[in-house]
Amino acid sequence: MRTKIGTRLLSLFLTAICVIGLIPTSAFAAPSGSMPSEITLQKSDYFLDTDGSKTYNSPSFGEPLYLHIINMNVGGKTKVGFCAEHGKQLGNTLIGKKWGNPEPVTNSFIKMMIGYYYCMTDAQYQNDAYKEKWNGELWTDQNLIRYHNAWIQALCWRALGQGTAIPSDAEGQKVAIAKELMYIANAKNGTSYSDIYTDKYGTTTFYQKGEKVLDNTDCWPDVDVTLYHYIGGNATSPDGKKHYTNDNTQAIMVATPKNEPTSDTYRIIVKKVDSSNPTKGLAGATFSLEMVGSDDPSFPKPGVTGQDGTYIFDRLKAGTYQVTETKAPEGYQIDNPGPYTVTLPTNGQKTVTVTALDTPITLASGSIRKVDKDRPTMGLAGATIRITGIDNNFTYEGQTVEGGALTDVPWDTMPVGSYVAEEIGAPEGYILPSPHEKKEFYWDKKNEVKLVFENDSKVKVQLLKKDESNNPLPGCLFTVIKNGQTLFSAVTDAAGTITVPNVTEGTYWFVEKDAPEGYVVNSEPVTAYVSAADIQGNKTVTVEATNHRKPGLEIVKIDSVTKEPVANCTFDIRSIDGTYHETLTTDGTGRIFLENMTPGSYEVKETAVPQGYNLNPEKQTVELTAGGTFTLTFENVPKTDFTLFKHDSNNHPIAGVTFEISKKGGQSLGHFTTDGQGKLTVPNLDPGIYVAVETDCPDDYILDKTPHEFQVNAGVTNVGIDVVNLKKPEITVKKVDSIVGGGVEGAKFEIFYAGTGGTGSPAGTYESLGTKYTDANGIIHLDHLKEGWYRFTEVEAPAGYQLDEPSTQEIYLKGDDNAELTFKDTPLSAIIVMKKDGVNGKALPGATFQLRYLGGTSGTGGTVIGEKVTDQNGVCSWTSLKAGTYIVEEVKPAPGYNIVEGPKTVYISGKAQDVITVSFDNSPDGTLLIKKVDAKHPTKVLAGAKFRVQYTNGTLLGNDNGIFTTDENGQITIAGLEPEKTIIVTEIEAPAGYIIDGQAQTIDIKSGKVVSITFKNAPKGELVIEKTDAATGKLLSGAEFIIRKSDGTEVGADGNIHNDLTIESGTLSSDSHFVTGGDGRIIIKGLTPGNYTITEVKAPDGYLIGKNASRTIQITAGDTQTITFANPSTCSLLIKKVCTENPDKMLEGAVFDVRYADGTVVGDSNGVFTTGADGTILITGLEANKAIVVTETKAPDGFAIDTTPQTITTQAGKVVQLTFANAPYGKIIIEKRDSKTNELLPGAEFRVTTAAGCEVGQNGVIGDTNLTSNGIFTTGADGKITITNVRPGNYVITEIKAPDGYLIDDPTRTITVTSGDTQTIVFKDTKPGGLIIEKRDSVTKEPLAGATFKVTTSDGRFVAQDGGATSTNGLYTTDANGQIHIVDLDPDTYVVTEVTAPDGYLMDAPSQTVKIEKNDTQTLTFYDTPLGGLTIVKVDSESGKRLEGAKIEVAKMNGEIVGTYVTDKLGVIQLPDLDDGWYQLTEIKAPKGYLLDSTPQKVEVKKGETKTFEFENTASASMLIHKIDSVTRKGIQGVKFVVYDSSMTPIGEYESDDQGYVHLNKTLEDGRYYVREIVAAEGYILDNKVKSFTVLAGDTAMIEWENTSELGQIQVIKTSEGYSSVNGLPAGTPLSGAIFAVYDKQNNVVDKFQTNENGIGSSKKLPLGIYTVKEVQAPANYGLNPTVFTADIEFAGQVVKLNVTDPVITAGVSIKKTGYAQTMNNNVMRWTVSGVRNDSTTSLQSFYWRDTLPTDAVRLTRLVTGTYSTTQTYKVTFTTNLNSQWRTAYDNLSTAKNYTLDMSSAALGLASNEYVTQFMLSFGIVPAGFHQLTNATVDAQTLYALTNGYKFTNKADVGGLLGGNWVQSIARWTTSVYSHYVPAKPAAPKSPKLPRTGY
Repeated sequence: MRTKIGTRLLSLFLTAICVIGLIPTSAFAAPSGSMPSEITLQKSDYFLDTDGSKTYNSPSFGEPLYLHIINMNVGGKTKVGFCAEHGKQLGNTLIGKKWGNPEPVTNSFIKMMIGYYYCMTDAQYQNDAYKEKWNGELWTDQNLIRYHNAWIQALCWRALGQGTAIPSDAEGQKVAIAKELMYIANAKNGTSYSDIYTDKYGTTTFYQKGEKVLDNTDCWPDVDVTLYHYIGGNATSPDGKKHYTNDNTQAIMVATPKNEPTSDTYRIIVKKVDSSNPTKGLAGATFSLEMVGSDDPSFPKPGVTGQDGTYIFDRLKAGTYQVTETKAPEGYQIDNPGPYTVTLPTNGQKTVTVTALDTPITLASGSIRKVDKDRPTMGLAGATIRITGIDNNFTYEGQTVEGGALTDVPWDTMPVGSYVAEEIGAPEGYILPSPHEKKEFYWDKKNEVKLVFENDSKVKVQLLKKDESNNPLPGCLFTVIKNGQTLFSAVTDAAGTITVPNVTEGTYWFVEKDAPEGYVVNSEPVTAYVSAADIQGNKTVTVEATNHRKPGLEIVKIDSVTKEPVANCTFDIRSIDGTYHETLTTDGTGRIFLENMTPGSYEVKETAVPQGYNLNPEKQTVELTAGGTFTLTFENVPKTDFTLFKHDSNNHPIAGVTFEISKKGGQSLGHFTTDGQGKLTVPNLDPGIYVAVETDCPDDYILDKTPHEFQVNAGVTNVGIDVVNLKKPEITVKKVDSIVGGGVEGAKFEIFYAGTGGTGSPAGTYESLGTKYTDANGIIHLDHLKEGWYRFTEVEAPAGYQLDEPSTQEIYLKGDDNAELTFKDTPLSAIIVMKKDGVNGKALPGATFQLRYLGGTSGTGGTVIGEKVTDQNGVCSWTSLKAGTYIVEEVKPAPGYNIVEGPKTVYISGKAQDVITVSFDNSPDGTLLIKKVDAKHPTKVLAGAKFRVQYTNGTLLGNDNGIFTTDENGQITIAGLEPEKTIIVTEIEAPAGYIIDGQAQTIDIKSGKVVSITFKNAPKGELVIEKTDAATGKLLSGAEFIIRKSDGTEVGADGNIHNDLTIESGTLSSDSHFVTGGDGRIIIKGLTPGNYTITEVKAPDGYLIGKNASRTIQITAGDTQTITFANPSTCSLLIKKVCTENPDKMLEGAVFDVRYADGTVVGDSNGVFTTGADGTILITGLEANKAIVVTETKAPDGFAIDTTPQTITTQAGKVVQLTFANAPYGKIIIEKRDSKTNELLPGAEFRVTTAAGCEVGQNGVIGDTNLTSNGIFTTGADGKITITNVRPGNYVITEIKAPDGYLIDDPTRTITVTSGDTQTIVFKDTKPGGLIIEKRDSVTKEPLAGATFKVTTSDGRFVAQDGGATSTNGLYTTDANGQIHIVDLDPDTYVVTEVTAPDGYLMDAPSQTVKIEKNDTQTLTFYDTPLGGLTIVKVDSESGKRLEGAKIEVAKMNGEIVGTYVTDKLGVIQLPDLDDGWYQLTEIKAPKGYLLDSTPQKVEVKKGETKTFEFENTASASMLIHKIDSVTRKGIQGVKFVVYDSSMTPIGEYESDDQGYVHLNKTLEDGRYYVREIVAAEGYILDNKVKSFTVLAGDTAMIEWENTSELGQIQVIKTSEGYSSVNGLPAGTPLSGAIFAVYDKQNNVVDKFQTNENGIGSSKKLPLGIYTVKEVQAPANYGLNPTVFTADIEFAGQVVKLNVTDPVITAGVSIKKTGYAQTMNNNVMRWTVSGVRNDSTTSLQSFYWRDTLPTDAVRLTRLVTGTYSTTQTYKVTFTTNLNSQWRTAYDNLSTAKNYTLDMSSAALGLASNEYVTQFMLSFGIVPAGFHQLTNATVDAQTLYALTNGYKFTNKADVGGLLGGNWVQSIARWTTSVYSHYVPAKPAAPKSPKLPRTGY
């Protein structure tokens, strides 16, 4: 027994030692001196549930954990304690028991988490500056504190090595914090969250919560943590179930913040709630805290409530305080500002909560309406609606009134909150939906609420409208009638239906009023009968109707010869019944297509054809019937084009020859000139005989005036002739040496001409043309001669020569002759030297000879006479030499030759005929060609080989000690070598990768020849070593090899590469080992042939060296040897991460937890591995035959995590593999567009949730949008929201706020996102309507200010604007412009009533009604009559219609004429300023079409009254003639007519006005009348046919009368005024592209035309008359000619020609950039931009100036824009480092204002790592001379990390477009940096940490 007890005691002792040994040594240190030695338990507060103590499941521990809070008495203070030993016991039984043996806890993670806990629960911070940041996020709810205490407790256990250990890296710690919180949240909320990256805790994901804790450690208080062990002895719980000992009871950790107050402190929690909904906390309320009776200067203390509506005033002393609300939250008003008095402590409590209520301010209204489902505009009365609060107790029931509105909802008193509206009773005759229709809404008293309920009627009639294909036809307008009474008008909807709801028994008529475009209106009404049985059966009676499409007409115009289409033919199309008339022109395909024609008969006639065609007189008629398309084809006979080809006798074309072309016996068609091809073309000739006569030709040719006839026949498209010109003759006269034949300079000739007497003899006596001398070559050349006889006489021989016969020669020269005459002269007393090639005898020019005179007959030396160089004949000579002996010596050979003969002696006798010829030979140099080729591939030439070249005597060639290098062709060429000498060539350096050919070669040089020698090099070898995984074949890096030659020498023995060796892959280590590179290879080039041994000396990490570790190979010249070494792995695991949608796509960035099945982590990173760029993880060095569990903990960006663990067993020497597949997230793109313009709109807010209601966004990568909160997104500047990383599923997208100035159309849409899917959804919003009310004086029509109007909806609701700030009770007053503008009106009917007229006016029309639609602005005009005076009104005696144009004379009774006045368009004359008294009114001219009533009328005017007098007129019978041009259909002025009665008696003569009208307002009796044209307008043909018309009383008979014009044409020849430096063209250049406008006498534009490539432009055919012509657009690079030209077309067929020149324009821009020459780092930098200017003489398009920032050194902060000379608008755009697209920063800026613009990243809404790289000011079009008035400045902040002396350059440029080309200029400014900044040195490596242990 004693042995057993002893054994047990020993075991317990050893166990205790083991347990103590398991505590991490890094967690504890020596005990802290500031903490007491003992503490006691105050309370262990377990969180109880209905079934016992509350727990939560933490996978980190594998068992439930209890929720509790431990309070310890620490030195008299109550502190929260944390258990330090998971699994041991603790309970309230131990209250008062002691803990001792304190040890400081140094674990930084534990201290950080407990500090975070103190901050959140006790508002303690490391620095009070952080208080405002976190005040609104503190934990004030005790339930929340319990759960979060358990969260901190679990993390502390894990940090102590209990449960799953806390990772050491920051990312791993964030994940651990997030996961433990997620487990807590699941227990707290009953949820099943599983993804920390997507599931949310409040408004943030769990991962973001972990980030917040770890990334803000500088906020949490720095705490000292001390661990105490239980020393209280044994104890047993009251129920006897638990026994506590010193060994099984928890150790406790307590903390003390380092800045904890030394005395007790207290706090006041202020809570601000909505008075109408006290559960709703309000952010943004401002409070002030005062301490009563205190002179503490820190009071009063301000505080603003956070998101939960609370603010904590902490660290307060005991005393009495007053809390006062000083500012309510936005949208609220203060109910009771206080002060609220609080005494601390209260009832022993250190924390007191003050709750203050505020009432929301009502700024909006609500609207609930009931409408018919089929006719949503039809409101329904009698529907019962119930409203129930969701988060409050509000209830309401009410019935809709007439118009469908629910009018008595108490919006003002309804609490702020969420509601559901439900229809519980339907109107009579309508069906109540089942289940009831419910609509949820949120009422915040700020935003309008609009709900519409729809009901389906029980009985209805429905019309279905279809087209011929039986498809529904929307857009048909019908009037619905019953019993002769119109019910309403409606248009068929998209389904082609119109529904009449809630019908009664009877017949309903649908009468079609209008059909959609392209359809014929159906004139037959459609009827539907509703019977009593239909009523009883709640039936829908359906009727159908069909519309047919309107017919189409196609007119086709073709060439009668080619059958090709003809464009620009004009046709007149008329209906037979006269209801349709159109003039149209064929398009480029020769077609006119008319759609939607009215069925009937039509007549088609051609009225104009393009140039080159004859008019087709044929008229065609066609019958158009519904549903068909009909085609009419017309043919045109083309006119003839004439072509003349001008060429010389060799058939070469001649340009610039001018011909006059005339019709034989008729007028000239003009002068035409041949082009560069020798051709001229005269187009569009009529049949007949024509004559072409040459009038001008180039100077080189003889003018040929022979007339050339040609004939043009009808239907022949082209006629041509050829005409030849002869060149003017030319002659060459040669003067040669009679002995050597060389040219002789200085011979004088006289030249004579004797006319063209034929080739036999001269026509007359010769006339001298003057004298000429032969040139240096002995030649006289004459060209451009006349035909005829010429005589050439040598009159004087050159010096040293005598004349030879014949001295005169004659010749006849004719066209195309190129003659030659030769004259010879004999040299006198001469020496002639002849130089030739000694090999081939060829004459050699360029040799230099010297002549010396010895005197007498012999001698040496001599006097130098001179030097001469042989000419092209190899000759030089000296003449007129005196008798004696001469020496001729070659002093310089011809190029490429050597002197081989010495001086020669010549004796001259002195006689004139003594001529001595001396011959010299030269020997040509030799050339050497050296070639270098590959020995294995002789066709491969080698560059870079070096040779030494020398003569056998040792003389080196060239300028580089005899060294020459082969070029890219593998050659060396050495010229100028001495013939017959031997050359030695030796290779001294081979090309890279080749073996040198050391054998020298010799060769003999041959005169005048190229000799060659060839050297061959053998290539060196190449070795490739590959290292692979024996199992997978994967190439491996890090294997090491030694390479030895056959003699044992190591390659790279000293760690260096020699002898041209190169390593292209792998590396050479310092210990002479070759190491495989990242591609698993070693590639060595340049090995000399031989045997090599390769030995693997080190395997890659995780691998073993294979069996064949050493291999020998042979490398031959040019050979590549590849050798592969395979290594088995020690034991490996390959993890692959792929995409589910594309398994071939490998995924980078997946994070895995890898551990053995027993929980032991793999690797030295706590089991965490991440896939690389190839999507794999290879883990080597694993234990064999062990099970491994792999769990994905984080998916790659954009993919859903695969959380299912996989298990696999390792195998010795093998690689086992696991594959994980991730489904890609989807993408949602939301676009907000204008419903009318489709323009993308920024600023729309959307809430995005899953179908289950979970908000979306916090887990996604938000594109260019701003996530606010609660899944709310806002469209960016591009009108889009892009949400990536969206998990597959259904999503609900709700628009909750429209862009400013818009109404929400369709708020909610549901979409389905599949894996990898991108869903784009478009929401469209509509601008609300608007109303403009105008008030005007009824007399002057001037606007009136001060009129008051009341504006209501049709149901009587007042219309307010801007939340009531603009209008009170719907009242508005006109402004100084007499207007009221009301915007943002909902679609509705509005009633506008004038309630007060302006001072001095009477109201005329008090009310008007107008209907406003979306995107619709209506204008209403009201007129008021001024008080006093006289109003005269003129009306029709029968209809009462007011009449314009009556002339009334107003006179006083004494005969004094007041004035003559005319009634306005309202039939009114207003005379407000008449004196009191009687007046006489007399009509002196009646309105058009009315009889004059000249009876005087009397009227009295009284002061203060407005007298109105009404005149009546009786309509008269009249006639209206409209005279128009038959082509243009425009009115013709100045046509005279005579009108006759039925007996042909003339009534009168009339003339058409400026619109072509004749008004016959004379009273005519009923009957028939006649009219005849007697004088046509200028340029028109008289049409004297008699036409008739019938007159009926009160009617106006109208005649439309056409005239055909006589036609002429205007032609403009456009040329340049001067030389253009832009395009290099001279003055007088024809200019194409100039556009001219032609104006008639009334200044109407009648035509526009453009000049062609020849600078010629022609108008269309115009009627005779005087026109003005203006240039309206100049060609590129030229300016407009401002001259207005007059063209008078006087007769038919006349072409008026105008010559117009354009001035040249110049182009240029300028800009200047200056700034600081030096700046400091982290400082403000400023540049000045000046001199921005358009220096061009014309305007520039797309003008800009731009600044490119040196982003290596600065960040942009501000721009001051400067001002500019021309007032216009511009915008500022920019690009960033993350987005190269230009975005707009500021728009609609005025050049007249100098703006200061914030260009910082924050101001521009950029991402945190985004900054501006360029900005640009875009001005659009600017005029010539546009320039900067005020300089612009650019401010930026220099970066901190700029070193001293660093330089950066800012570039500015300016530019604009001219004629499609950019005109630009650039300015730069360079700044240097003065800085003390020194880059930090790399951190020293950290000491390794000890491995963790746990228990």
